[in-house]
Amino acid sequence: MTDTAQSYQVTITMDAGTVNALLAGKFRLYAFHAVQTTQGGGAPTLWISQDYGMTTLVVWKEQYQAYVYSTSNNGVVIITTSFATNIAPGQVMNITQNGGTVVDGGPPSAISICNQTSTEWTCGISVYAGSVATPVCALPLFGNFEDQIIPIPKVLLLFSSVPAQAGTVLTQVDGSPGIFIDFNGVTERDVTFDINNGWSWGNAAWATEIAPDTPLTPLLIE
Repeated sequence: MTDTAQSYQVTITMDAGTVNALLAGKFRLYAFHAVQTTQGGGAPTLWISQDYGMTTLVVWKEQYQAYVYSTSNNGVVIITTSFATNIAPGQVMNITQNGGTVVDGGPPSAISICNQTSTEWTCGISVYAGSVATPVCALPLFGNFEDQIIPIPKVLLLFSSVPAQAGTVLTQVDGSPGIFIDFNGVTERDVTFDINNGWSWGNAAWATEIAPDTPLTPLLIE
């Protein structure tokens, strides 16, 4: 895939007291990416898990992979992908018993995954952060069905002490309040976080603070 994808960035500013309190509590910075689909039964997956400091950058590109997956780990679903390939909106990944191929011809804004087998899979899209594409959602893909997924330019950031690796299906996260940020029409946002006062962004319409323990599926899968 030609690397022409737009880069995006969130800058998070915190004071030393907040950073030290988060570190003492063994919190990690988690990020989730929103999608839109008509396929029910899906769930978000943890997209980014990273360290932080007084100034923290969360950087990614709206460049995608489509994947299918078929295994789990002791009841905790961690998407490791059985087959994945680079793809762009307007393209279709056709899944056969021998793998998958990408062709043009899907709806212009959607990434389509077409199951040409009778095997049921989990499928979804991954978004690149650095050189790695990590799943952002997990949807059922039934035999001979097609799922269509539209990436939405919205991300959720939060701090959590719940251990989880990127790619884990998460429908709810205990921990701190989160911030849901809309990137429609822009590529950079600046926010601050305080251990007692939560997130600040000037109360502009492009972000919303999300309470701890909020169900993630209705927020991240439209």
